[in-house]
Amino acid sequence: MGLRRWWCCCAVLCMLLAGCTQANFLDSIATHDQQSAARTTIDQLRARNFIAIEPTLDPSVFGAEPRVLLQEMAAHVPAEAPKSVKLIGAFRQISNGVERLNLSFEYEYASSWMLANVATESRAGRRTIIGFNIYPRTQSLEDEHRFRLAGKPLPHYLVLAAAVAAGAFSVAVAVVCLFTRALPRRWLWTLASLVGLTQFAFNWTTGQWDFKLFFFNVPPVGAFAPVYGPWMVTVALPVGAAIALVKRARALRRAAAPS
Repeated sequence: MGLRRWWCCCAVLCMLLAGCTQANFLDSIATHDQQSAARTTIDQLRARNFIAIEPTLDPSVFGAEPRVLLQEMAAHVPAEAPKSVKLIGAFRQISNGVERLNLSFEYEYASSWMLANVATESRAGRRTIIGFNIYPRTQSLEDEHRFRLAGKPLPHYLVLAAAVAAGAFSVAVAVVCLFTRALPRRWLWTLASLVGLTQFAFNWTTGQWDFKLFFFNVPPVGAFAPVYGPWMVTVALPVGAAIALVKRARALRRAAAPS
C-alpha cells in the first residue's frame, strides 16, 4: 500500500509539473510588457481605433494606406469583450541587435473563438508591427486537438492498431529475452527489443502523415502533443525486437542440441 501511494503521489506531481511547465514556457519567451503591447493592438482593432494602430505598422509590409486592411480584419473581431485570453504561441529571435517577436493569442467569446497573431520587430528602440492576423473560429484549439476515438475515419484506426501491435510485440519480446537464460547478453537484447527503425508520424487531428526512412525510435511507438497542438502518433518498425527474437531462437536451439 505504501508503494502504491508513493507511485500515486509521483503521478500527481508529474501532472502538476507538466501543467506548470506548459503554462510557464510561453511566458518565459515574452515578457508581460511585450504580451500587453500585443494585446493592446488587438484591443485597439476591436475598438476600431485604427488611428492608434497605423503608426505602428511597418509600411514595407502593410503599405502606405493600411486602413482598408484593418477594417477587413476588424470585421472578424467580435465587438463584445472576451471571456478569456490565452497566450498559445510565442517565438523570439534576436539577430544583429534586431529582436523579432511573434505572439499568438486565443480569445474566447460567448459563442465563438478567435486566434490573433501579432509579429513585431524592434530595432534601435523602435517597435514596429510586421505581421498582424485574425482568424475566427468556432471552437478552441484544446477542443479541436483533443484525442478522440469516436467518429474517426478508417486510417486513424489502422494507425492506432499498428502502434498497439508494434508496441505490444516489442514489449513482449523484451520480456521474453529478459527471462531467457540461454540467450547470451540477454540484457543487451532486452534493450535492443525496444529499438524501432524508420518513423511514421500521424497527425490525429488532421490525418496528415510524415515518413522518415532513416530514423531510430526508442521505444518504437509513441504519442505526444505540443502545447495547444494536435496529438501525434508515431510508429516505427520493431526491427530490434525481430532481430532479438531470431537471436533467442538460435540460442534455444544451441542449448537444446546434444553436446
